[in-house]
Amino acid sequence: MTDKLTEFISELDKDPELQNRYKENPRQTLESFGVASNDIDLILGNDLAALKLRLEMSGLKAILIITESN
Repeated sequence: MTDKLTEFISELDKDPELQNRYKENPRQTLESFGVASNDIDLILGNDLAALKLRLEMSGLKAILIITESN
């Protein structure tokens, strides 16, 4: 089974078009990529410690998380 959240994060790092779609509409981009709703809530909830733990549990060894405030 593919972990769509880690797959999404990896693709987001490489794909400028995906980055732009995510900036414009994060939830819709995550949904259309096939990320599970609980993972969407996790990534959009801005709990960076929980997100880091979730990604590490899926085998992602290193990740840089950048957030923006409105």
